[in-house]
Amino acid sequence: MIAERHIPTGGEIFVTYGEHWFITREDTMAHVPFEGSYKRVDMFLKKIQRLFAKYETDTDPDFMKDFWEVITSVSYESKFSNALPLSFEDMKSALSIGSAETRLPYSVRSLEWLNEHGRCMDNIRPGNSTIKQAGRGAFASRFIPKGGIVAPGPLLHLQNRTSIYMYEMNPENGERDTSQFIGMQLIVNYCFGHSESSLLLCPYTSPSAYINHNSHSPNARIFWANDDTHNHNPDWLDEDVEFLKKKNYIGLSVNFIALRD
Repeated sequence: MIAERHIPTGGEIFVTYGEHWFITREDTMAHVPFEGSYKRVDMFLKKIQRLFAKYETDTDPDFMKDFWEVITSVSYESKFSNALPLSFEDMKSALSIGSAETRLPYSVRSLEWLNEHGRCMDNIRPGNSTIKQAGRGAFASRFIPKGGIVAPGPLLHLQNRTSIYMYEMNPENGERDTSQFIGMQLIVNYCFGHSESSLLLCPYTSPSAYINHNSHSPNARIFWANDDTHNHNPDWLDEDVEFLKKKNYIGLSVNFIALRD
């Protein structure tokens, strides 16, 4: 991964899913602003800037601030409203650098915050496994003490494992022939499940995908993440599969913990 622009210390590295990802989830993400939303806001700010120049005078020096408070006091939610600068000072900055740029400081975390809440994603690296026929495996890239986190594992929950079944295609209509079962997609090798349940829990961070199973001499164990971990709702553990079917976002997470140094 190569940065295309300067990323400050504590800044987030954003990986875009594309606008289509949000469009197909409009029931919960209909008001997430797109790139075009910020461009519309910038055009809007240029128009009201002319009003500011015309009506803000020595006798009414707070016209700009009062006018902006009126705009932001209107209670409605849309892509456009969520792209508006978050404060009056941000609005003034947006007139010169653009509304999208004013959001950057809000994504920067202090090193103190990262030390308390952050989780290292590079404690392990991929390499050729020493386990016979295992292919690639995970190797420590730095010293990991006993009880330390080897890798975090936010979980993608698949309510019905049949969703990853593969079938032959019917040559007549181009549709799947469910009577001709081929097998499961490779993702099943990286998921956790139970023979008496349709549910699969699949860690989706890249480091965890390289961790191989060794029942004879394990050096790590899987635990549920701490209750205060982002993307982990411990109350979900008391729910059934029907509950998870209604959740189209990540809400469970595990940690891979070292059993020895």
